[in-house]
Amino acid sequence: MKKNRLAYFFTVILILTFSLPGLACYSMPASSLSGSDLIVSDEQEIAPPFNAHYLRGVYSSVPANRNIVVISSTRELEQYYHVNRRQTGNLNLIWNESFFVENFLVLVNLTESSGSIRHEVERVDPNGNIVIRRIIPQIGTADMARWNIFIEINNKNRAENYKIEIINDRS
Repeated sequence: MKKNRLAYFFTVILILTFSLPGLACYSMPASSLSGSDLIVSDEQEIAPPFNAHYLRGVYSSVPANRNIVVISSTRELEQYYHVNRRQTGNLNLIWNESFFVENFLVLVNLTESSGSIRHEVERVDPNGNIVIRRIIPQIGTADMARWNIFIEINNKNRAENYKIEIINDRS
């Protein structure tokens, strides 16, 4: 009788261990947010408009946490993708030469200890400060993930340097 309870207990633990992470983890499609109406409160300047696309990549031991890459042409984008193909994920090169005539991309790489952690670009300040809200669920998964956030910005709003400010949001 004691053996049956112990076997039942371990069976339940195994089922929960392998099924819960699959239920909590979902793939976030590339989506778009507009930041054209955001205002920087301390400077009272209008933040430049932007669009953000989120693409989940495969975790790699290559350090990529909080890297920022500015991409100004399709050639630079293709070079980046060629080197980082595995970590970038399924990137259909949706940006062509006509996009880069008036715009550029700021690519932010974030490595997370849980694939269920999400991100949302709150604003891109005129001084180049990128504020990202990090959405942390109460229950996470044990799969590491690399998030690639592609931020589209018009050339006339180009800052000298870019830096990341992360705001943790525990849901």
